[in-house]
Amino acid sequence: MMAVRGVGEKAVEAIIAERQRGGPFTSLYDFSERVDLRQITRGTIEALVKCGAFASMKAKRAQLLAILDRAVEMGQHPSKTSAWAS
Repeated sequence: MMAVRGVGEKAVEAIIAERQRGGPFTSLYDFSERVDLRQITRGTIEALVKCGAFASMKAKRAQLLAILDRAVEMGQHPSKTSAWAS
């Protein structure tokens, strides 16, 4: 992942640690809620979407980019996540 422009070592370490702790990410919303958005910025997530890092989620890149801002917003306010994702 660090080979992707805009994705730093600390971001990769944080993603790997959370994945080991909580298991695979199930959606972009799940990812945004579980990772520390102080270490993993919107730009980092966008770069990961564009390079195909979320391909296992069975969504097209354009679909993920379309919901990116909302997912990041939800990750910043996790208490609202379950209500918004419904």
